[in-house]
Amino acid sequence: MSILRVRNKTTNQWEEIQAIKGDTGEQGIQGPKGETGSSGADAKINGVNTINIEAGDNITLEQEENTLTINSTGGGTTDYSNLSNKPKINSVELNGNKSLSDLGVQETLVSGTNIKTINNNSLLGSGNITIQGGGGTSDYSDLTNKPQINSVTLSGNKTTSDLGLGTITSVKMNGSTVATSGEADLGTVITSHQDISGKQDITDNTLQTTNKTVPTAINEVNSIAKGANQAVGYSNYSAMITAINAMDDDEYNVGQNIYIVTVDVPDLWVSSVESTSSTYTYVDDATVISALETNGYIQVGYYKLSMLETQKVDLTNYVENTDYASTSRAGLIKAGSSAATDTVSSNALLYATKLDYSTYSSASDNAFVGKGTLENVIAGKGLVSNTDFANSSTGGVMKTSSTTGTGISGAGVLYATNSNYNTYSSASDYYFIGKGTLENVITGKGLATKSDIPKVFYGTSSTSAGTAAKVVTCGDFTASDLVAGTRITVLFTNANSYNGTATLNINGTGAKDIYYNGTTTNARYMWTSGETVEFIYNGEQWATTNGGLATTTYYGVTKLYTGAVSDSQALALTPRSLYYFANYSIAPFYSASSTYEVGDKVRYSYYLYECNTAITEPESWTEAHWTQIDTLQEQIDNYVNGLNGKMLWTNTSPSSSFAAQNITLSSSDYDVLEIFCRSDSNGGLAWSVRTLKGYGVNLEFNSTSSTNRWVRRINRNSDTSFSADNAYKINDNSTTNDQCVPLYIVGYKTGLF
Repeated sequence: MSILRVRNKTTNQWEEIQAIKGDTGEQGIQGPKGETGSSGADAKINGVNTINIEAGDNITLEQEENTLTINSTGGGTTDYSNLSNKPKINSVELNGNKSLSDLGVQETLVSGTNIKTINNNSLLGSGNITIQGGGGTSDYSDLTNKPQINSVTLSGNKTTSDLGLGTITSVKMNGSTVATSGEADLGTVITSHQDISGKQDITDNTLQTTNKTVPTAINEVNSIAKGANQAVGYSNYSAMITAINAMDDDEYNVGQNIYIVTVDVPDLWVSSVESTSSTYTYVDDATVISALETNGYIQVGYYKLSMLETQKVDLTNYVENTDYASTSRAGLIKAGSSAATDTVSSNALLYATKLDYSTYSSASDNAFVGKGTLENVIAGKGLVSNTDFANSSTGGVMKTSSTTGTGISGAGVLYATNSNYNTYSSASDYYFIGKGTLENVITGKGLATKSDIPKVFYGTSSTSAGTAAKVVTCGDFTASDLVAGTRITVLFTNANSYNGTATLNINGTGAKDIYYNGTTTNARYMWTSGETVEFIYNGEQWATTNGGLATTTYYGVTKLYTGAVSDSQALALTPRSLYYFANYSIAPFYSASSTYEVGDKVRYSYYLYECNTAITEPESWTEAHWTQIDTLQEQIDNYVNGLNGKMLWTNTSPSSSFAAQNITLSSSDYDVLEIFCRSDSNGGLAWSVRTLKGYGVNLEFNSTSSTNRWVRRINRNSDTSFSADNAYKINDNSTTNDQCVPLYIVGYKTGLF
């Protein structure tokens, strides 16, 4: 290793000013020319660089045994760290102990370690490396995007001068030029340094250029050459994308061809290897092709893929010049030897031969015919033209005319007969008729014209409710529309409260009485505000379509009634009527300003209550002073049915067997109990038995056979608790649970029996 050091004469200490240089690697390409230094004697320091150091006012140079000593006679400082404008390498100030990495200096190139090989051949050393192409080219001059140094394309034989490269000839420090080899003692004062940032540094075999480093340029050439020499295949795009997404960046090279087995998609090539991977998500082939056509490439993982300029062609549906057409497949045709198709023009047009009628008649049905042949056929078959008119003795062509008459004119004009209705009625179904006949038919059948059909109209009226004459505005309604059957629907802004004969006047065509329910004397309340009403003109009046009033016999229109009492057959009961009935017939609503005695009944929050504590002073509703009693519906049901019965127990499984068990009643408020029961589940018979409060009862059933009789005893435990025994057959005392099954128990108050 070589070391450049300086020694301070005062302290007699050596200080390093240049990083330790490693072992010399294989020779790289010479860098660009540096700036010209001051004149002086050239000297090499351990064979590394040629430098010039000049003596100044305060520095003298001494040479002894390959050691350069710089003597300082005064001024400055003895501490390097106190110096200004310290020297730099790659913009890194030389201060303290710097490693090659700190100075941005590349380590010594080692083939296959930090510089790639080409076809397993090292790029270091002398000599040429032959690169043979595969899918690309083997000639470097055919490549595009060749590497450059100092913007000069690497092509042919370039000198260092061509590339703008030079040699460092001298180093000047504080006015002194170093011109000897060995170690240089810079003394104690270094006041300035030469900025060499951005200049060529080849200590790590790396040549920096304006565009690329030499290894990068060489790697690109290597990559293209290696890629052009390789090709891979995939069955389809999906398989390719899945595989390449998972690859590292050194598996494929630029120029490598990628062939896809699928016929109708383009093959690809690696146009670039990126430093960052980007996963491509496959959707379908159409999406891939669209991206290729739009962007020129797709990036799959580390690799940008572009379409090959030469694409495959599917020749599956192409035919050879010997593949002739047949009835089962398409193919080539050629001129035949038949008389109908024996001519081919100089530009390969096939056309038919003009045949006479005789030859045409004997030709096969699949022979082509031309225009000339057709003309001969027309003449040969005796076909007529559009001027060969028919007459009474000779057939021919006819033409239509607007002339009125009968028969066929001398010019062959056919026209229909103008018949009256009676002649038309007796004619056959295939008889032609003319305009005159049609008019006679319309009149004879009594058919109506458009003007005879009643119209339907829509109008609006804003006449006040109490005014008798209702004025209606309606589009194009005229007096001619006042015919029987004409309909109009009118939207009334206001209701009708006029008590008498009201009229309807549409667009000033005249006031016509409103006819309703068989009379014109009273249409009061027939409509309300915002309602639409339909009227039909009966020839004299405007009759409504609302229908008649409802009766006990006929359906119709009813009027709502809020009174409590009425014998009308056309009034409908309303909730207010029920309110009056409930308030005055059953019980009034509770009042916080009234007093009540025990037993008084009131309505409160939709329920009926009976006073249980005398209220001598008015008070707000107090729940404890009242007992809720049967609802209004329950009381009405009791009155209507004439019974005060109450359901006290229900069998929840009436179709099942009934084993011995307890029966609990829901209330003891009864005087008489009635038990409903059934026979066995196949018999389908039911009956009831009654008993007084405080007693039990027997349920008995006799079958049609006198030998079968069943009994079930219902024992009283209390007024609400009973126990039912198993049913048993009296004849032999055998037990059964499917006879005399209780279904319901109903309680009644005294006075019913």
